Amino acid sequence: KRDCTAICASSSADTSITAFATKSADGKKGALLVSDFCGRGMSISVAAKGLENATNVSARVLSFEKNFEPVKLRIADGKFTLHKPDGYSTAFIVTFDL
Repeated sequence: KRDCTAICASSSADTSITAFATKSADGKKGALLVSDFCGRGMSISVAAKGLENATNVSARVLSFEKNFEPVKLRIADGKFTLHKPDGYSTAFIVTFDL
């Protein structure tokens, strides 16, 4: 059994936000699952170390009103900013090449 926390650690100071990072066995692709359970904010910023050279970054959203639709994200200063489409619990999947 491998300790994946050393490969893709994640944490959040906001109790409504949970992030889980993973990458492919060859280290060429990665993904970040971001869940906002009953959060009040309409945007989520996630610091992501090690993604300075990530390419082909895309995101999809799953919420009360959206069914895994593509969504725009902003990347600046080592952070992803994702905008919730509604005020309900929301999950985002962000994928990228490393």
